Amino acid sequence: MVRAAIAEPKIALNNTSIRFRVNPSESKLSGSLFTSPSMEILGPPASFQATAYALRGITASGIYVRRGVIAADPRVIPIGSVVQIVTPGYSGVYTVQDTGRLIKGKIVDVWLPSTREARFFGRRNVKLHVLRWGKKRRSRL
Repeated sequence: MVRAAIAEPKIALNNTSIRFRVNPSESKLSGSLFTSPSMEILGPPASFQATAYALRGITASGIYVRRGVIAADPRVIPIGSVVQIVTPGYSGVYTVQDTGRLIKGKIVDVWLPSTREARFFGRRNVKLHVLRWGKKRRSRL
């Protein structure tokens, strides 16, 4: 068995006047990775009705349903839009990935993993901010 010697690279700073300092307070991430956007920048929230569904399968955008997915009327909020919903117990950031034939106007449908949880959610008023608009569909000629 032949062993090859691995040469370690020799690294030297040509300019010794450069001094690297690490400031511990600046090297750590302050707070969480994702912070909530400032409500002053977003403006006033829109009022929507929210319901919940627990069906399994593929959404209108082609992905499987999962937490964080909502359905909306694509004429109001296009598929691919990212929204922030404010309501007790379910506040958070959601992505519009689905549509529904009964979802018309200012209604969103939040996906939940069980029918029991969806029934508990019921129908409620929510405050909604659009964080990023999705691509709008082209109208058919």
